[in-house]
Amino acid sequence: MKSKPFMPVPSPVPVTLVGCGAISQLFYSGALAALEAAGEVSVVCLVDPVAANRDALHHLFPNARCETEFRADALTVDDLVIVASPPRFHATQSIAALAAGASVLCEKPMAMNTAECAAMTAAAKAGTGHLAIGLYRRFFPAFEALHEILKTEIYGPLRSFSVREGSAYRWAAASASFSDPASTLGGVFYDVGPHVMDILLWLLGEPSNWTYADDALGGLEVNCVVNLEYKDGLRGSIRLSKDWDLGNAHVFSFERADVIWPVGQAARLRIRPQASAFLFDTELRTPENRAMLNEPQCFTRQILNLIRAMRGEEVVQVTPDAATRSLAFIEDSYARREPMQMAWLTEEEQRIVDSNRKSHAAVLPR
Repeated sequence: MKSKPFMPVPSPVPVTLVGCGAISQLFYSGALAALEAAGEVSVVCLVDPVAANRDALHHLFPNARCETEFRADALTVDDLVIVASPPRFHATQSIAALAAGASVLCEKPMAMNTAECAAMTAAAKAGTGHLAIGLYRRFFPAFEALHEILKTEIYGPLRSFSVREGSAYRWAAASASFSDPASTLGGVFYDVGPHVMDILLWLLGEPSNWTYADDALGGLEVNCVVNLEYKDGLRGSIRLSKDWDLGNAHVFSFERADVIWPVGQAARLRIRPQASAFLFDTELRTPENRAMLNEPQCFTRQILNLIRAMRGEEVVQVTPDAATRSLAFIEDSYARREPMQMAWLTEEEQRIVDSNRKSHAAVLPR
C-alpha cells in the first residue's frame, strides 16, 4: 500500500476500542494501559454490547465513555480505532472508521473472506487513515531473528520445517461466536492459521503446491494438517489442534542446524547443531544486552507501529495486502479440503467416515 501523506497527530492519540471481550481483556487492555501511562494514547471510548465486558476494562480507563454500538460519525483523522470484535463485524466497522478519516488496527483474522478484505483495503486507499492488521507475531524478535538466519544462510539452506500448535481449548471467550459457522469462516485453521501463514508467507513466500485435511464433518474443524511443497524442493508441514497437545514448536531444519521456536516465547529460539549433542536455549537480546520484547509487549509494539505510521515516522508493518494473502491461503485450503485420518476413532468409526467421504464433502462449508 502506498504511503500516506503526513498528517499532524495529537499526543496522546485518542483511541476507541471496539470489542471488549477476551482478546481485549487479556492483551489490548494491558498494551493500551502501558501506552496511556507513557502519554502515547488516551482511551476515549469502549464499545461492546455486553455490559460485563465493558465493565471489565472501564476500571483501567475510567475516563473513557462506554457505548453498546460502534458509531463512526464522531471520529476524525486524529483517531485510532482498534477493531477487536468478532470477525463478522471487522469489515463494516473498519470501513466505517476509515471512511471517517480515522486509522484502524483490525484484529486478526482480517475479515470473513477475501472479498471483505478487498473492500477494507479499498477503503484504506481512499481515506486519509492507515489500516494495520493485528498479526502481532511479526513483531516477535524470534521471527525477526529467523528471517535473518534464512537471509544469511548462517546454518546453510533450509531443508524442511514443521509447525505444531495445539492444546485443549482454554480461551476465555466472551461469546460463542468462535464456534458459530454464521460468525466465522472456519475453526482452528481460521483462528490460528492467520498467524502461522502470515509468518510462513513472509519468511518463505508462496508454496508451489499443498494439501489440506481436517476433521470437519459438516461443522468447524478442531484439527487440521497442511503439507506444503516449494519450487526449490523445500517441504514443510503444519498441524494445528484445539483439543490435544501437539508439543507446540516450530522446527526449521537447516543444513547445519535445527532452529526451534517454542510457541508463545516471543524472544526465544533453540538451536540444535547437526554435529552436536547439545540443544542451545537462547534468549534474544539487543547488542546492549537488554532483554527483547515479550509476547504482551509485542501487542504494545504493534499499536506503537501504527501510531508512528500516523506520524510519518514508520511504515505499517502488517499491511492489509499481507493479511489478505494469508486469508486467501486459508480460503483456498478450505476449497481443497480432504477428511484427515483421525487416530482417535475406532476402526468402525473410521470405516464409516471413509465410506461417507463423498457425502461429507458435499456438505462441508466452502
